[in-house]
Amino acid sequence: MVNIRGHIFVRFASSGSPQETEILEGKMVPIDSARPLDFSPYVLWQGGKWSIQSDRLVSQGRNIQGPKGSALLTGVATDGKRLWIAAFGLGICEWVGSKWELVDNHSREVTALSYVNENLWVGTRREGAYSISSNGTVTPSNDESEIPSHVVVSLFKYLGVLYACSLEDGLARWTGEHWSAVIGPSTQAPRQAVEFRGRLYLRNGNGVVDCFDGVRWTHGIEKNLRRPQCSALAVSGSGVLFGEWGGFSKFDGQEWTHELGIKSLQGKPVTCLAETREGTWIGTQGAGLVHVLPDRSAIRLGLGAGLKDDWVTGIVARTGVPIVGTFSGGVVQIVQGRVSKVPTHSNAVRGIFAGKSLWFITATGVESMSGPKLPTDLTEVQAVIEFGNDLWVGCRTGLYRVRLY
Repeated sequence: MVNIRGHIFVRFASSGSPQETEILEGKMVPIDSARPLDFSPYVLWQGGKWSIQSDRLVSQGRNIQGPKGSALLTGVATDGKRLWIAAFGLGICEWVGSKWELVDNHSREVTALSYVNENLWVGTRREGAYSISSNGTVTPSNDESEIPSHVVVSLFKYLGVLYACSLEDGLARWTGEHWSAVIGPSTQAPRQAVEFRGRLYLRNGNGVVDCFDGVRWTHGIEKNLRRPQCSALAVSGSGVLFGEWGGFSKFDGQEWTHELGIKSLQGKPVTCLAETREGTWIGTQGAGLVHVLPDRSAIRLGLGAGLKDDWVTGIVARTGVPIVGTFSGGVVQIVQGRVSKVPTHSNAVRGIFAGKSLWFITATGVESMSGPKLPTDLTEVQAVIEFGNDLWVGCRTGLYRVRLY
């Protein structure tokens, strides 16, 4: 495997680990003109030597047009019988009968393809390399212990595993010993995720929502929304909430319901959501907090109703009580319709996380309502999560692990 920096890696079957054999470091490498290098990918299949020419495969006058949806083929591989191609922007397709069938879309930016030792190896533009076994198991090739990006914007748990969202370098998972890249999300900018009935719903920076069942990714969940661009996610015991421009939708695992006609939400961006027995709580930028009751009537809590700022940055429901953070007005809780202040050192609240303790992400660090004190040198904090006995803190400058218990 050769990466963009000129590093050459060889994976030996005996060890299973890649070993770096040469670093070019930008030096000019002399090439023997008598032995020109052929970088055009080709395979021997059905008695011919098939190579890529732009959007098709050609062999001695014969040609096979690439699949619809991709203008460029970037890789071709075969096991002698089956034939695969990498279609940039689409994924990996197999020639079945007389047509192409999409067989893998974990990455849509595939740059190389090869069949080695009964595994289909896939090289990508920004997601590293991974292999696909005969039973469809996807294994990332990442032997680094460090997280792929130092800018961590969100942290979440799924099926007991810790995940981290980066600003623009994809999704990563913690194996317990090292971090590895996750292949499959539709963008490299994951922002937030929730789990409902064993499925993960992942919101991306462009409003697209992906769904993961533990094995396969499904893209385009947001197309079920009336305004197909999701701005926030939340989960309750009865479904997943999707924030949209001027409203929200709910998915209970089978059916969708849409709430887009609430007057106080019209023309407002939804920033966060939560659900309690008393209804749905919608945070906005510019309209404060909107409480949608079970009968679909709505109550707006703005600057004149106890909030000191109408930009809501986080909501959690703790023992059925909504706790609401605002951009510059601190934190409040709402008990039986009455708004009361929750004391914090900083009023600039950027997010809230509820675990064994209640954690407030502020412009100056992390505060705890009742838990242990944290180091004061944690700056530009974006996300926190309790995982085991530790608190993981994602910042724009790195990821930190603080022992709590």
